[in-house]
This record gives sequence, structure tokens and C-alpha cells, in this order.
Amino acid sequence: MNRYEKLLQQWCDALVDLQIKNYGAPHDGAFLCRACTVLHGRADNAIFPMVYLYAKTRDVKYLDCAKLTLQFQGRLRRKDGAVYNDGQNFWKPITVFSAIGLYKTLHYFAEDLDRDFRECLKNRLHEMAEWVYDNLYIGVHTNINYYAAAASVLALCGGYFSCEKYRERSRKLLHY
Repeated sequence: MNRYEKLLQQWCDALVDLQIKNYGAPHDGAFLCRACTVLHGRADNAIFPMVYLYAKTRDVKYLDCAKLTLQFQGRLRRKDGAVYNDGQNFWKPITVFSAIGLYKTLHYFAEDLDRDFRECLKNRLHEMAEWVYDNLYIGVHTNINYYAAAASVLALCGGYFSCEKYRERSRKLLHY
């Protein structure tokens, strides 16, 4: 393991220690933020690095953490496929960053995952891509980073799901 992977492992070990377990919904799977004591919805951004470390080390604690984090994300998920920023914030465009993490997890490590977890990730990613397609288009009032991330999500998912409408919207957003 190189020094960057060791640093990643140190950070992920800290998250594993901070992850709430056996407390019950809606808390299980979240990470207790020591700075503000909020259960941040962006916790799902930890799924990719946890699966990366699982693939690298085969230490099941990383895979268990990723699975539990996905369960927490499920409690912030909306019926329309979006994910709230956190339980106290109803900002849904943050979904673009969650989708990128799920895509990377599937793209690089699908073969390292059990079928149920892999299918859950794939279904979530598809729901998120549909939400991005339906809700982040030219003219929506948001910051430019969401347009750029939406273009990325739709390009990646256009390839992954062989979906031309995603690719076309991605090109339009990128040009914009």
C-alpha cells in the first residue's frame, strides 16, 4: 500500500469508528460529525473509498461500512430518485455527487461486490440519473458546479446504461 492509500485507510478507519451502528433508524449508517453533531447526508460519498479499501485489503469492515452507509442514504432518498443533502436540508441537486460516487463504485469494483449490493447500487444509480435528467437542465436556478456535475453524471450513466437521452443532455449541459 502506498502512502496515499495508507492515508485513505487512516481516514476510512476513523469513519468506521464514527459510524453509528445498532442505534436504530434513522441514525444507523450515518457518521456522527464531531464538529457539529449533524448526521450529514453527504456521508454516502464514503461508499466509493470504503469499497476501494475493501477491494484492496479484503477487510470486510470496509464493505460493511459501505453497505450501512447506503442504508443511511436510503433514508434521505426521495421517491423521485433524489437524495437530500441531510435530514435538516432539503437541497436535492446534491444528488449529482452521490451519483458520481455510486458510478465509480460500480465501474471500478462491481466484481468485488456481492450480487445484492451491486444490484442495489445499480438501481439507486439509475434512479439518480433519471432525477438528474428530469431536474437539472439549462435554465434551472443553481450554481455552475451542479451543471458541470450533472453533465458528468449523464455522460457516465449514458455509457453505463446505454442511454442516448443521457448522453445528449450531457453534451448540452457541457456546452452550456
